[in-house]
Amino acid sequence: MNYRVILLATILFTSSYSFAGFSSYENFSSNGGVVAPIMLNEQGLFNLAVSVQFIREPYEKAPYESDEYHSLISRLSVEWQGVAIQNILDTPSIEHADLSDIKKAIESSIDKLIRETKSKYGIKDSTEVVYTVDSFYLTEAARK
Repeated sequence: MNYRVILLATILFTSSYSFAGFSSYENFSSNGGVVAPIMLNEQGLFNLAVSVQFIREPYEKAPYESDEYHSLISRLSVEWQGVAIQNILDTPSIEHADLSDIKKAIESSIDKLIRETKSKYGIKDSTEVVYTVDSFYLTEAARK
């Protein structure tokens, strides 16, 4: 009897934790994040994971309740991913300390995208679009 309980507990324990890491990238990318390869000098290939969240309803709701504003945010929520991936892929091999420069470049590119896209939706330049980089971290690339 004790043998069966121990065997069952072992199976439940190992099965729940053994697959925990496999769903991480899937959930990450389905929630609007991107993962792209980056080379760190003398350390090898890594994956850089980035996610951005746009605030859909800022504190003062007056200009933000329009359909145009919501359409803008929906479009930006998708288009920022291409901008981020392009910045990462355009980066040559870097030092670990230079990751903050990549983050700043991504934020700068997103700011430019926001400025360019506002006019397409008839949104005033003075209308604030608030976003945050939720995640920005490295993971070791899978090795064979």
